[in-house]
Amino acid sequence: MKYFLLAVSTLLTVAAQAQSFNESWYTELSVDSFFNTDAVKANLDVEKPNIALLNAAVFFATNEARIKKKLEPLRYDAVLEKAAEFHSDEMREKRFFNHVNKSDKLNRTPDQRIANKGGEFNVTGENILEMPPYKTGTNGEYDVTKNADGTFAFLGMNGKPLKPLTYGDFARAAVKLWMKSPDHKANILSNNFTHLGCGVSIEEDPYKFRTLPMALATQNFGGFKP
Repeated sequence: MKYFLLAVSTLLTVAAQAQSFNESWYTELSVDSFFNTDAVKANLDVEKPNIALLNAAVFFATNEARIKKKLEPLRYDAVLEKAAEFHSDEMREKRFFNHVNKSDKLNRTPDQRIANKGGEFNVTGENILEMPPYKTGTNGEYDVTKNADGTFAFLGMNGKPLKPLTYGDFARAAVKLWMKSPDHKANILSNNFTHLGCGVSIEEDPYKFRTLPMALATQNFGGFKP
């Protein structure tokens, strides 16, 4: 039986490497298999990111953190993902960073957003994060130069262009930051939650502004408490 399971895992990993991301990866791949795919090891295309893959990477990185604490992994939920994507997009488009969306009364709170997307959980939670999709210096330092066409390029302190993070590295860095915060860590490791959906949004015109483009990430958790 052990050999059979190993063979199945290997076949799934090979299949995943040969195809683009699709939703079946959530149920077909283990955490290790997911992070071992070529797609997840690829650098983010900051101008045209694969958002579905990025969402999945944050999902699997979250379960990776839970498994390290010997907790059951959370199950993927498309409704929670839609609510998370919606909130990340809203924060980016409306230039705010908060769990409360003051400009939309119908989607003001995480509970409202999840319910409006079709969620029926009786316990929910939300984590949000803002971070650059690049490898920066130890203290986040970087330099900026203006191109001839008016766009901006972002450089390391050595004068070389900043390299985008891989999909996997971005997700793991995001979860690592959440895990450093007691409240966010409590959501990730809570036994009250059984399901998870993650949504990331990146600036649509990343080189238009002088400041480093940021990615906004939301985790929505759901559970059923008796």
